[in-house]
Amino acid sequence: MVLQNGQIRSKIRIDPDQPDVPELIEPANNSFPPAHFSLTLLYSNVPGASAYRIQVTSLTDSDFAYPSDDIISSNQYPYTPYFGGYKWRVKAIVDGKEGKWSEIGYFSINPRLNITGLYLPIPDDLLNAPRTIPIAYSPSNYYSNTSITIADNPGFSNPLFQRNYKPFMEIADVVKDLPANTQLYFRVQERNTDLINFPDRDLIDYVFSFTTGNTNGPPALTFLSEKDQHVFGRMNPKIALSKGHVWLGVLDAGFIKLDQKALTFQAFNRDNTDGLLGIGLDNPVRTDNELNVHTINPTDGNKFRKVKLVNEVPSSEATVTPIHFVGYVQDFNPQHGVFWTQTVIFKETNGGFVALRQVSENQFIRDIRFRDNKAWILLVNTDRDYSTEILVMDLNDHDLIYTINFETSPAIENVIDQIEIQPDGKVWLRQTDFSTLDNSIAYFDGSSWSLFNSENAPFGNRISSIGLSPSGKPFLLSTGSETQVYKFNNTTWEKAGEPLPYRKFEGDLLIDTYESFWISNRFGLARLASKEALPVTLVNFSAAPENNIVVLTWQVTDQVNMASYVIEHSTNAKNFHVIGQTPAVDTTFYSFAHANPNPGINYFRLKSTELDASFVYSKVIKVSLNNLDDIVFYPNPATDQLQVKLRHDMIGQSGQLSIFARDGKRIHVNKFEKLRAQESINVSNLEAGNYLIQIENKNGSSSRAIQIVR
Repeated sequence: MVLQNGQIRSKIRIDPDQPDVPELIEPANNSFPPAHFSLTLLYSNVPGASAYRIQVTSLTDSDFAYPSDDIISSNQYPYTPYFGGYKWRVKAIVDGKEGKWSEIGYFSINPRLNITGLYLPIPDDLLNAPRTIPIAYSPSNYYSNTSITIADNPGFSNPLFQRNYKPFMEIADVVKDLPANTQLYFRVQERNTDLINFPDRDLIDYVFSFTTGNTNGPPALTFLSEKDQHVFGRMNPKIALSKGHVWLGVLDAGFIKLDQKALTFQAFNRDNTDGLLGIGLDNPVRTDNELNVHTINPTDGNKFRKVKLVNEVPSSEATVTPIHFVGYVQDFNPQHGVFWTQTVIFKETNGGFVALRQVSENQFIRDIRFRDNKAWILLVNTDRDYSTEILVMDLNDHDLIYTINFETSPAIENVIDQIEIQPDGKVWLRQTDFSTLDNSIAYFDGSSWSLFNSENAPFGNRISSIGLSPSGKPFLLSTGSETQVYKFNNTTWEKAGEPLPYRKFEGDLLIDTYESFWISNRFGLARLASKEALPVTLVNFSAAPENNIVVLTWQVTDQVNMASYVIEHSTNAKNFHVIGQTPAVDTTFYSFAHANPNPGINYFRLKSTELDASFVYSKVIKVSLNNLDDIVFYPNPATDQLQVKLRHDMIGQSGQLSIFARDGKRIHVNKFEKLRAQESINVSNLEAGNYLIQIENKNGSSSRAIQIVR
C-alpha cells in the first residue's frame, strides 16, 4: 500500500486472464467522517469495465458473510454508514465476467452526539451544561480499547477527567464537579486491538466542546458508576428490589447485592458460591411478594435453574429448581411460578413446567404483570401498524378473560408501553400516541378509565416510566428540559424529590422501601435518595487550623437512629484512613481535633453511621496547616476527658485551669507547677451541659466554651 496526497491506494498484481483489479482510494488515515453522513468511496476505472461489484461490511464480519452488495456502473459509490470501523472491496465486470476482488480497504466513522454511539444528557446547543454529567458510550467494536478525556484546553493537557475502558463492554460513567462557566473539550477514542481483521489504527477519534453553567446535580443523586465503574458502568441494568437491597446481574462480575442506603455491595458468582450462582440472562433476578430473592442461572447447554435464596444469602440452604423447557427465558415471576419467552408462557407445577399459552405468530410478549392469580399480558402486534394490547388471563384455567386496547376506552392509545397494577386492583398504563409520539397515562380506578396528559397534569408529554412503591403508591419519571419524578396524591400529580438538570434522561423508575428513586437507563444506575434514606442531614462541615492542630466542626439535623461519626483523613484526597470517632449524642453541634496533621494541605471527610451500620460520606474538605499560636481544647463535646494542647511559651511554667458554670460560678480549679505540652482534665463528674474552660499563667490566658454530654 502507498500513500498519495493524503490518501491510501492499494495495488494488486493483475492476472492477464481476468479483468483488471480496481485500485481503492481510501479516506486518509486521520479522516473520521460523522455517522449518518453519505461517504463516497472511490476506486480506479478498469479498461472495458461495464460495471463494478462493491461490498461494504463491518469489521466483525470477518469473511464478508453479511455485506451490503451492489453492482453499479461508475467508480464512485455513495455509502451512508452507522459508525465505527468498516472494510470494503471492489471487483470489475467486463463483458459479463467478474474479475478478482481488490485488496480490502478500511475506513472509520465517528459517532454523532446524542444520535449515534455517544450520549450526554446536556442541552443540544452544548451551553450551560450541568457540572456533573453522566456519559453513555457504545463502542463500535467489542475488540477495541476506549478512552474518554475531558480537559479545559483543545490539546487535552492536564485533563480534568481521563479513563481507559476495557473491551467487550458498553460504557456508563459519570464526570463529577466540573468547573463552572467554563468551556471544556470532550474526546472519545477507540483503538483497534483485533489486528487479524483490521489494521493497527484508531477506529474513533471524536472531539467536541461544550460550556458548563452553574448547575450541579442535587446532593441526593448518586450515579453508581462512581462507586465502581466496572460493576455498575453498564447500560440499562435490570434491577430487583428486596427489603433493604438492590439486586442486579452483571455478566463478568456476578449477582450484585447493593445496600439501598449505604450503597455498599457484594458480588456473588460461581467462584465464591460453590457454583450456586452464575449470570446468563438479561433479567436474572426477581423478588416475590415477601421480597425473597430468586435468581435464574444457566447450566449445561441451553438449560437453566431457579435458585431461591434464604435471607438473601447464597448458601446450601437455597432451593434449586431445574428449568427444562426449551427457549430463552425472557423474564419470570417467582410469586406465581410463571416464566415466559417472547412467544410462550409456562407455569411451574409439581409435575414440571406446563405451557399456559402461546401467542400468535404475529405477536410477541413485551411484559407481564400479575395480581390475584391473573396475568396481564402486554403484547405487541407485528402484522399491522405498530400497536399493542393487553390480554388478561386466569392462571388456573388459562382462559382469556378480556382484552384491553385502544378500542376498549378512548383514554387508551394504540401503543401501550408499560402496565402497573396496584395491590387494590387499580391499573396504570404508560402509553404513546403513535401519530404524535406524545406520552400519557391511562388510569383505571376500578370502574372507569381516565386520562392524564400534558393538558391536565404537570408532567408534560414525555413520560419515561411509571413505578409503584412497596406500599403501592404510583410514581412516574418525566423527561424534557429537565427530569422530574412525580407522585400521584389522591387525584392529582405532584412533584416528588428534586429535579435533575438532565435532558433525555429517560429510563426505568423503581421505588424502594425508603421511597428513594432508582433510575436505570443508558447512563447506568442512579439513586435519587429520599430524606429517609440518608442517615443524617449535615448542615455544615468545616475545618480550621489552630496552632499545630486541625479542629473539625460539624452541625447536623434529622439525627435519627444515628450511631457515630467517623472522621477520616487523607493527604491526597484519594486514600483516606480513620483518625477518630465520635458517638452520636443529643446535640446538633460536634467537633473533633486532629492532633497530628501533616504539613501543608490536609483533606478530611465525615462518615455518618446509623445503628443498622448503613452510612453516608460527607463532601471532602481541605485545610492548609498554618502555625497559629493558640491553645486548643478538644474533644468538644466531651464525655470523660478533656484534652488541652498548650502554646510553646506556656510549657514548663506554672499555671491554673478553671471550669465555670453557665452562671459564671467557678466550680473547679486545677493548679500545675509545670504545665506540659498537653494536659488531660477529668470531666466525668460534671453534669451534661455547657461550661467555660479557662487556662492561665504569667504569659497569658485562653478560654473556650465546651459541652459535656452523657
